[in-house]
Amino acid sequence: MQSASSLLAAGGTWHLIGAGGIGVSGIGRLLQARGLHVQGSDVRESQITRALRAEGIAVAIGHRAENLDGADVVVLSTAIPKGNPELAAAQARGMTILHRSQALGALVGEARSVGIIGTHGKGTVSGAIAWMLDAAGWQPGFVIGGLVQDFATNARLGQAVVAGQPHAGQTWLVAEVDESDGTLVNSQPVVAVLNNLELDHLHYYPEWPKLEAAVLQYFEANPRLQVAVVNSDDPGCHKILAK
Repeated sequence: MQSASSLLAAGGTWHLIGAGGIGVSGIGRLLQARGLHVQGSDVRESQITRALRAEGIAVAIGHRAENLDGADVVVLSTAIPKGNPELAAAQARGMTILHRSQALGALVGEARSVGIIGTHGKGTVSGAIAWMLDAAGWQPGFVIGGLVQDFATNARLGQAVVAGQPHAGQTWLVAEVDESDGTLVNSQPVVAVLNNLELDHLHYYPEWPKLEAAVLQYFEANPRLQVAVVNSDDPGCHKILAK
């Protein structure tokens, strides 16, 4: 299968299963802003599905195999069950299927990116960082698991920093990275932030060592990493720093 990055470059039509989800909708907005054709579906109408349609993304209500017609790539989150009819149809057709984190990882890899992880407050910290970069005139992109009041959306594509500013010519992306299912390692930001850490999501991390290993991999297996910001006042973060 092609990498998510090469799929971004290839273009085509991307179908979002669960398009109304806060994480998947943000990915869809960034894909569309890059010039890709984006469509999707969800089980019910919502504020987000209506907003996506207003922005030019067709969203069908109800999951049906025919919703996939014309699509080249399918994107979904961990919340989509294995028996979902669109997922089953995509598998039967041999379509390219990406987890949301893989699509996010490709977008993170294109920019000078800041990735925020942590048990609590990721969205708040991500929104604050995006707002500070914006106030500095750097016009960052962002994809955040919540509607940010200052921007009235959960995602936007960044613009290259203008000449005469720090990092001129580079495009910033602030990304809230979800660690709940171990997929955080699919994102490799230039700046990695660990806000706080405690044992949570016990269905995936039944014990501390598994969570610790995933967070350490996020930092240590990232060849793009230049800066790590860790809250040393937090007991869980302190354990990570000790490693």
